[in-house]
Amino acid sequence: MTRQAQAEATRDAVIESARTLWASKGFFATSTADIVERAGVGTRGAFYHHFKDREELFVAVFAKVQARLVDELAPLLSDEPDPLARLATSMSAFLEITSRSRDVQALLIDGHAVFGIERWQHLEEQRGLRGIEAPLAEAAALGILVDQPVRTLAELLLILVNGAALSVAAHQNPKEARVQTSAALVAVVEGLRARR
Repeated sequence: MTRQAQAEATRDAVIESARTLWASKGFFATSTADIVERAGVGTRGAFYHHFKDREELFVAVFAKVQARLVDELAPLLSDEPDPLARLATSMSAFLEITSRSRDVQALLIDGHAVFGIERWQHLEEQRGLRGIEAPLAEAAALGILVDQPVRTLAELLLILVNGAALSVAAHQNPKEARVQTSAALVAVVEGLRARR
């Protein structure tokens, strides 16, 4: 194995270790030593060779989980020509995946505390805003969206769907909560439709 391949394998092991531990224990209950031990990469020096701190590692884990979410969402998304119906489907699919994904739930829970609301919102916007804003912009161009600033509306819907995911995850019966919450999200999106 080349040095570069070994370095990438070490980095990947640290990311996967942190993702697993944070999903089960949370960010704040997991030490750097815990992450290094689970990853089997030797000392904390290996950790600090790849990440300046746990916040930088959090961003790397967040990126990995988001990439997986995109892959899992793809087959669940509709090819519905109506952009608002497509948006409602994608938000429901997101809820379905997050209701069974402890790592996504852990990142949503701890993200605000790790970075503060402003930086966390910026990270979320970089990753999740496009999937909401694009169908809204399409709906606005087609004249089927009520007259609203699209970016602001997309930001609000991103906050709404993330909050809904946390609510479902914390519910005593997540499956039932997902069905009800998904129906409510669909109703919210449909409520944005311009009446003719």
